[in-house]
Amino acid sequence: MEFVTKVMTPIDFAPGALDKVGEKAAAFGATSVLIVSDEMIIKLGLVDKIIDSLENFGLEYVVFDKVLPDPPSYLVMEAAELAKENDCDCIVGIGGGSSMDVAKMTKLMTVNEGNILEYCDPQKKQLIGPKLICIPTTSGTGSEITGGAMVTDVENDRKLAVSGVGVLSDLALIDPELAMGMPPKLTAATGFDALSHAVEEYMSAFANGMSDVLAEKAIRSSVKYLKVAYEDGKNLEARSEMARASAFAGLAMNYCGLIAGHNLAHPLGAHYHIPHGVACAITLPFILEFIAPVTERKTRELIELFNGDPNVEKEKLGETIRELVIDLVVSVDLPLLHTFENVKEEDFEQLAKDANADLYGFLTPRTISTPDYLELYKKMYLYRR
Repeated sequence: MEFVTKVMTPIDFAPGALDKVGEKAAAFGATSVLIVSDEMIIKLGLVDKIIDSLENFGLEYVVFDKVLPDPPSYLVMEAAELAKENDCDCIVGIGGGSSMDVAKMTKLMTVNEGNILEYCDPQKKQLIGPKLICIPTTSGTGSEITGGAMVTDVENDRKLAVSGVGVLSDLALIDPELAMGMPPKLTAATGFDALSHAVEEYMSAFANGMSDVLAEKAIRSSVKYLKVAYEDGKNLEARSEMARASAFAGLAMNYCGLIAGHNLAHPLGAHYHIPHGVACAITLPFILEFIAPVTERKTRELIELFNGDPNVEKEKLGETIRELVIDLVVSVDLPLLHTFENVKEEDFEQLAKDANADLYGFLTPRTISTPDYLELYKKMYLYRR
């Protein structure tokens, strides 16, 4: 087993860390800051706190607040244009994964030519843009730490990944207090996003000693504290543990990537606008069942992490881990696929093709192709509790 460690994004993790943003931007030598967020974060007053902090250090700023879920490519280009018009030498992204992803891609497009969709090609050269500070308000995506971002190709109805050094943040400010205002439904969805990252990393064909340590801790924290945070959003211990789980899963992703559960989830978001964390909760149990025949040791370990009996018969490993994950899904009131009225079985062939074209198939420990994805979509759709 071989791996090389490199912490690509420094992390400042503490309750109240939001108050440091002006200090940190000034330390980067910033003079003009682009704040990237969405209308909800504006209404919560969090952007005002950032503005106060920036003003305390004499920094100019401009706000881009048009971020949407599953952000379309044109928003990235608009934000990058705003940054260039105002000579911004620092970007602050605050919000969920969409806001941070737009901020990361804005960093890329302030100094690179063309359209952001061109940079979905991992071979395309990326110049390094202005300094970027990412501040998550949910505990799920880990985007503040990962070297990737998701963008929607609206014309072709596809979610695509942009990855590389050009979309790395220069600092992650993680303040678990920011998640205390999340409603239960969002807590559950974002929490399952973090958990699905950790589980898929743990099962990745590229998993290694470093990624396993981070992913295992993220799984343990999520299994123990997700329902607590869901039921008591003001519980700072639970919020802190979920924030740490999200961060650890984000770190692990840089070492080993994910598996095809995310290939299955992305088309559900692109075609039906199912929130990403909800889509991950739908797909994770079934991709784990699919790979169980070739991952016996790790599936047994995962069953134990989910408080199940790791000594079940080999033939029941897939069913056991599937049901344990779904137990957690339903305990936080997340939906199953058949409950979405706009989901149609006749769409599944196209979804399967899109899933097969996605990024993580080669990291999946069992060979998977379009017919497998099609069967998995059918199985998810027919499943009942």
